[in-house]
Amino acid sequence: MNSKSLSTWYSLITKKLSTILTVSITETCAWEALRRKGLPEKIFGLIEAQYRAFSCRVLYNGVLSDPIRVVAGVRQECILSSLLFLIVFDEILVGAIDCELK
Repeated sequence: MNSKSLSTWYSLITKKLSTILTVSITETCAWEALRRKGLPEKIFGLIEAQYRAFSCRVLYNGVLSDPIRVVAGVRQECILSSLLFLIVFDEILVGAIDCELK
């Protein structure tokens, strides 16, 4: 692989990762990637339900906040989030390879 193609790969991956990490997961290619992988609709619905309208609370000085609706990103320390990330990352790499071969 020459330096030009390596630079192209790096640029493509950096842009895609930036999008994935800063945009709400429902607005990224994660759901489309799951469908393209042939995930059964029933399983897809279960996964989507885990991310639909989830919230968190903040503990500060012993006081627990009201629930805060999470509208962007993925759940931290969640195996499912890691799996979703890897599925999307796989599509990015496959797309970069396909682009390189053309």
